Amino acid sequence: MMAGWLENGAMQWEAAPAGLRRAMAFLRETDFRSMQTGRIELDGERMYALLSESVTRSPEEALGEAHGLYADVHYVLDGAERMGFAPGADGTSVKQDLLKTEDVVLYDRLGQESCLYLSKGMYAIFLPGEIHRPGIYIEAPASIRKVVVKIRRDLLKV
Repeated sequence: MMAGWLENGAMQWEAAPAGLRRAMAFLRETDFRSMQTGRIELDGERMYALLSESVTRSPEEALGEAHGLYADVHYVLDGAERMGFAPGADGTSVKQDLLKTEDVVLYDRLGQESCLYLSKGMYAIFLPGEIHRPGIYIEAPASIRKVVVKIRRDLLKV
């Protein structure tokens, strides 16, 4: 897991894998203000983005997730959210394993969970297998507009 402000990190990506460099450049260079929600094609099934608008939810309603094939780059356009992050599987409880059909394992409980707070202009990167729980409200349910770039693991090789 890695997080930060998008505007502060242009130079740190020089040594990163090509897929991650491309995803971060896409986020820095794209004007999302007038774009409709939905899927944005970047490189077929190898890399794409999902632009969404939703309302953050309570920790009890938010499920954890991990992916086997894709890394997620969550980038907040408007609003704020709390995200849970579990460094390992100890203490987690699998609700549904959909890795073979939808590339996701859903968790209803995360063990050793840490919290990350993202506001407008911030990103968080979760590599394949890293358990995260996005979309949790900070104080009360609120609107959030964000984009998640999905990067297939073969684009993460240096």
